[in-house]
Amino acid sequence: MTRTGTIFWTVVTAATAIVSCSDGGESNTPSADIGPAPDTVPPRTPGCETSDDCGDGQHCVDTVCLRVPTSTVVVTDNTLDEPADVSVLNVSCAAGQVEAPDGPEAATAYGIVDRFGGGRQTIGIEVGFFEQENWPPAECMELAVAEQRDCFRSIPSQWVAISTDPTEGNSEVPDTCQAHLDCPLGYDCVEGDLDYHCAPQHGLYEITSVPTNTWLVVRSRNTIPIYEKKWKDTYIYGVYLYADRVDTDGRYRTNAMMVSDGQWVTVPNTLLVPGIKKMNGALGGRVRDCRTDSRDSFTLGNASIGLKVPGAAIGYFNDDEENTVPLLESTGTDVYGRFTVVDIAPGLNRVAASILDGDNNVVSLGSEEIVIVPDSLTIVSFPGKQAILGK
Repeated sequence: MTRTGTIFWTVVTAATAIVSCSDGGESNTPSADIGPAPDTVPPRTPGCETSDDCGDGQHCVDTVCLRVPTSTVVVTDNTLDEPADVSVLNVSCAAGQVEAPDGPEAATAYGIVDRFGGGRQTIGIEVGFFEQENWPPAECMELAVAEQRDCFRSIPSQWVAISTDPTEGNSEVPDTCQAHLDCPLGYDCVEGDLDYHCAPQHGLYEITSVPTNTWLVVRSRNTIPIYEKKWKDTYIYGVYLYADRVDTDGRYRTNAMMVSDGQWVTVPNTLLVPGIKKMNGALGGRVRDCRTDSRDSFTLGNASIGLKVPGAAIGYFNDDEENTVPLLESTGTDVYGRFTVVDIAPGLNRVAASILDGDNNVVSLGSEEIVIVPDSLTIVSFPGKQAILGK
């Protein structure tokens, strides 16, 4: 999975278990949508004002109750996925400051449509960018919950493209590989009978004139009717194209994301949740520190996550990027910063995080406001937004 603001549904790095079948990821598991859809958004709990409002072993961060972290944060340099000294930790952006570095006002956004867990190639996926200050659309939030999903997915975007087959234009593919980045864009390095080879896995997209230094939401949705029940719509919050990272060709790499219906079923089951209720949603993502003048954001392990309006369960992962099975006994993010929350009521929400630093101090990483769209996955990675891509 790419280390983007992408989660994971992990999101979630955002953003999460593998459902991968020999025929390309079709699941024989029944749909996860259980129970009737509510007519209106359920009442919101007030969250917290102080830690006294939270349960035992919890504290209050930006009106969100979350578990007090008990293990020292693990900082990972994702360039080579090697540990970094805790002393390099930078959380200056956790207070919500927005950088506006010098550079072009717009760029050509491009990348893959990544896929969390198993599934078919992500071809025919519509990728659309929206300015976050105009999101969520009021006309959708005013509707009954049963009507919101169709409203959210039909809002037009001025920055939009449909993902294409990665084999088009890739005439030279290496015979062998050791890592995903050894392969052309849209290919993964996968194990074969005798060796590792590059295999097409992800559709490609490219969109011109996307604004830089602007908070964005990226929506991904299927456009092929026969696969409509095979995918869940995905919304990535807090995407930010830093103007000083635009390349000399005016391009900026940022990946979109999709999650299969099979994955939607398996993740809550792994966390002992019967399923995601009809019209509820899920959250995934990654916890990262803040970029500096000399490096991009590093992922943070052992971070604690909480939601203002809780879901049915929070899940964390092991330290294998390719393993998307959440661990019941884990109480903090893995070295790739991954987390997931399943079966969340739709509507406005807030996710917060905290860590235990090298001096044994509990440090708030701030929070992000999000919207849970019915029957959809939301992804947010924070506080750092400048990912180091792994594929």
